[in-house]
Amino acid sequence: MNQRVWLFVFLVGLVVGGIAWAALLSRKHPSDYGFLPACPSHTYLGIYCPGCGSTRATHHLLNGRPLESFRCNPLVLPLLPLVLFLLVRFFGEALTKRSWRLPGEVWLGWILLVAFLFLFVVRNISWSIFDVFRPP
Repeated sequence: MNQRVWLFVFLVGLVVGGIAWAALLSRKHPSDYGFLPACPSHTYLGIYCPGCGSTRATHHLLNGRPLESFRCNPLVLPLLPLVLFLLVRFFGEALTKRSWRLPGEVWLGWILLVAFLFLFVVRNISWSIFDVFRPP
């Protein structure tokens, strides 16, 4: 088969899998499922990574509670449009063989790196002023 056909099949599978995951995640709170793994960095090292709380944040976002989503992980809501754009760009570039670049894309990567590092550091400082950055 042609490479584009396989890419299209993969894209359809990714979309269907994403919709199924979103439907499952929107029905019940992630802690109600017994099969979702806990964050390894928090489980084994006792530290919060920048991704801790992302599943719960996505659950709250899918149920129309953006403030609760922000409380679980402040990066989920701002990163959602970027992740969707990157998925569309990846498959668009692969299917059309043309480049889809954002102006200032290099700066965006540095800003994201600083945001992840900032969240990683402040989540693990034990001062009460930083409690807002830790997942509930």
